[in-house]
Amino acid sequence: TDGSADEPKIVPINEIPLDTNTNRRGFLGAGLVAGAALTLLGKSKLFANDFKRELNTDFEGKPVYAHCDSIFSLIKTQDETTLISGSKDGSIKLWSLPDGKLLKTFSNYGGWINALAVTPDGMLLVSAAGKTISIWSLPEAELLKTINGHTDNIETLFITSDGKMLASGSWDNTIKLWSLPDGALLKTLEGHSDRVTLLKTTLDDKLLISGSWDSTIRLWSLPDGNLSKTIKAHSSIVFGIQVSPDDKILASFGGLENTIKLWALPNGNIIKVIRGHSDHVDQLFISPDGKLLVSGSPDNTIKLWSLPNGNLLKTLKGFSQETDAFLCSNDNKLLVSSGTTSSFDFFIKIWS
Repeated sequence: TDGSADEPKIVPINEIPLDTNTNRRGFLGAGLVAGAALTLLGKSKLFANDFKRELNTDFEGKPVYAHCDSIFSLIKTQDETTLISGSKDGSIKLWSLPDGKLLKTFSNYGGWINALAVTPDGMLLVSAAGKTISIWSLPEAELLKTINGHTDNIETLFITSDGKMLASGSWDNTIKLWSLPDGALLKTLEGHSDRVTLLKTTLDDKLLISGSWDSTIRLWSLPDGNLSKTIKAHSSIVFGIQVSPDDKILASFGGLENTIKLWALPNGNIIKVIRGHSDHVDQLFISPDGKLLVSGSPDNTIKLWSLPNGNLLKTLKGFSQETDAFLCSNDNKLLVSSGTTSSFDFFIKIWS
């Protein structure tokens, strides 16, 4: 055509204009054209990841380097200098704290990042994509080792507080214990009758806690991995578990329930059922001092509850978004949340 603004323009593939200042509609259009062209070349997967990471724009059309799909995992190094996010877009990003500056983006192109865990010394990062576990050095983001052993997708990872053991939970209904940093398999824990989606340990590393689609929470002794108790916790899938820093309280939510349950550790007895959200709970976090429980919901609120009594302290509301992950600074002064807005924008927010 004559190349006017309202008409399409045909150009060679290697001359597709990739203007980082384009608006959202233009960006999507360029992505569709480029993606379709490179699919024909058999290179669409690699290009799509790089293309999205390089060309995201904000509402003013300015280039930014955020994720371009849901952020499934959000963690921080123990010294709180680095925030680490893993996304469905297949990338892992390192951000400086508290300014939120992007430090590094990397990926092994093994599919979306389901889970992340970092050693207490901040030297190793572990990620899960599909059936594969990857061990990375930090801050270089050098891939040191990949581990395979599960027969289905890995959904959750957790590293013990001494940094010597990694636990992974999978859709194959098992939990595997691995030594770090070598990645050797120590033991496979069997007992859940459906997907294992959540793992936590107590700070003394004596108890491993797992949540599953089979609606149960299971308590396993460490390091031997023996099952010590099964809790019939919820009416359907257990979607969230958090452990208080003093190892005395376990908080959980499940399925489409609007409630949060508090359990005593190590015996697993029920303490209290917390009610307050008008829609199901989709995220949970306990502050480092153990005094604050934070919950998120599609009712467009984040609620702050006191522990151990479970009283409501404050409701943050007035925004249309779902929360995917929480974490809190060690001094309890910063709350970090990731989520998705009603217009399908993906974000990380830092709250006072």
